[in-house]
Amino acid sequence: MSFWNAVFTMQLADLLKIVGLLIVILGIVLGFYKWKKSESNKVKREMFEKRKRIYENLRALIAYVLSKGDISDEDLNKISRDIRDYEIIFNQNKEIQKYIATLLHRARDLQFKNKKLKMEKSEKQREQILNDTGRDIEWFSKQLNEEAYKVFSTSFPST
Repeated sequence: MSFWNAVFTMQLADLLKIVGLLIVILGIVLGFYKWKKSESNKVKREMFEKRKRIYENLRALIAYVLSKGDISDEDLNKISRDIRDYEIIFNQNKEIQKYIATLLHRARDLQFKNKKLKMEKSEKQREQILNDTGRDIEWFSKQLNEEAYKVFSTSFPST
């Protein structure tokens, strides 16, 4: 007996059971697919939020440096704590890791120069330190205007 003969000789009730079972299986498969897709989107959204938080903290750091010409230990430590997991979050992007490390290093360096300036007595040395801090502030200004966006724009894929 061929397949089609068996199908045509089946009782309608048996055929409906088979169709019902196929619909249930299809529903389970589609439900599982939808669940996996929503989990993937949730992870992407969470990662986006973490990356955005780091980006916003770094922009705040830059803006703070530009408005004050310095940054307090307390503020820099707070920002550093808020972004401490950047190496994990950007583990696939060494360029961003390097960029963040550079921003933090330059902010600490600017702090050091400003502390040194307060203690320096020599007018020549004070002038040199002021020139160095001026270059640092100019560098931070460029970061606010273009570099930070350029570096981070590659890390925010559309969701």
